[in-house]
Amino acid sequence: MSGFADIDLNVLRGWREEFDAELREDHLLPPLARLVRLDGSQIETIHGPDVLVGRYHPQHGPVDVILRGLADHENYRLGAPHLHLSLGDDAVWRLRGVSPGATTAIDGRLLDHPGERRPIESGSELTVGQIRYRFETSGLSLDEWEGARTRLLNRAQGPSLFLCRRGGPCGPHILLNGAGTTLGRSFPDGPLLAGPSSWDGCSQPDWNLAGLYEDERKFISFEHARIGMADDQWQVSPLGARRKTFVNRLEVIDATSVSFGDEIALGSVIFYLHEPGDDVAPERKALEPPAVIDWQEGSTPILDEASEPSDSGRGRGGE
Repeated sequence: MSGFADIDLNVLRGWREEFDAELREDHLLPPLARLVRLDGSQIETIHGPDVLVGRYHPQHGPVDVILRGLADHENYRLGAPHLHLSLGDDAVWRLRGVSPGATTAIDGRLLDHPGERRPIESGSELTVGQIRYRFETSGLSLDEWEGARTRLLNRAQGPSLFLCRRGGPCGPHILLNGAGTTLGRSFPDGPLLAGPSSWDGCSQPDWNLAGLYEDERKFISFEHARIGMADDQWQVSPLGARRKTFVNRLEVIDATSVSFGDEIALGSVIFYLHEPGDDVAPERKALEPPAVIDWQEGSTPILDEASEPSDSGRGRGGE
């Protein structure tokens, strides 16, 4: 059974997807913080001041920092998402649990109340489910991060969509065409599959995302979504229901208007809609974590009252 890991899917399906190596290049934004697993097996960098951490589940929307390298029994104890980390203008990081019933603790002290927001210092031990991390800040200030982010985004030559990872735009982007830009994965040009061709009427995506990491690309359809202008507004249109499309963390199933500063997510992969300008800083919109409801047995459900915008007051935007 161990040999299954070595199977080449390209051989099985009879064609090979075209990969864009740029989609796996190093993150171009410096990190603000990181989570270091205490056993030394994993380091999770954080490249934005306002992030959701945990695992991805299509029902609950995208997560900025997906915890990796976990065994099955560790994944089962992880929320989707599990917690919300934010850096305020006062240079204080704060943590909020968003997965009632899942264990979250700072230096051994449990976050018991749904939505409780608590400061966390560099060097603190953070327990997430069954995994223990050390939270470390990088020393980069929020203003320095904002400057680096603005410079990165303003590399674009016009309205563009930026790939984001771990809380911030990481570099790869595509210049958008008002007539329409299709996002998805490449597929065979010829009739390689038996029976009626399933590719009739399909066109290759303008941005081929097949080069994403496997745990990202598996949630991307061949024709996933299209972005273009309609009635003088940018719109994103899902091209199928099998894989999820989100705008600002909410699922959309029909053509939906978007504006610069909005997030668009295909499956677990987050993108940022941006228009560069020399005299206008990139807009950042508040991250609104999902409302937390405590459904623990024996208690009356409590709707979290702390679903206000992040402490920073600057919101979210390009993460």
